Amino acid sequence: MSPAPPKPPTPVVCAIIEHEGRCLIALRPEGKRLSGFWEFPGGKIEKGESPVAALHRELTEELGCRVEIITAGPPVPHTYEWGRILLFPFRCRLANGSPQPTAHEHSALSWQPVAALGQFSLAPADLPVVSWLRRGPANLAAKTGRLAEAQDKIWDDALADQWLGDELSSS
Repeated sequence: MSPAPPKPPTPVVCAIIEHEGRCLIALRPEGKRLSGFWEFPGGKIEKGESPVAALHRELTEELGCRVEIITAGPPVPHTYEWGRILLFPFRCRLANGSPQPTAHEHSALSWQPVAALGQFSLAPADLPVVSWLRRGPANLAAKTGRLAEAQDKIWDDALADQWLGDELSSS
């Protein structure tokens, strides 16, 4: 009998919310996976949801704010001891009229310059995102729509048909 094919990674999104040269990081609370680690806020993509839609839903739930996407970053695969994820990062700014982010599901929030992020214990999957931010994506304005569409296409073509919705328990 051949082994079962590996389960596809759990798709997740994260927001790098930028304001006045700093980006927002959030401290994972006690009792959750990766508690005590800082992360870019976000969460799991629900079945039938695009990465962009998931980003907006998660930020409303976790932070009570609305964002405008500046650009989408390259998807980041990562394997934890409890399972695999595929992280879709988005650089964002607060939308006009949005309330300031509030920690609804995190222990703390902190605005930090990208150069200072190495001083924090970041979730391992977020480390390649920091590298991407440090490199500085070129020509952001021209690529914004194309990259967000590309992430949705990667999600639609590579994962949607495979993902059965039996995501990992406990966020």
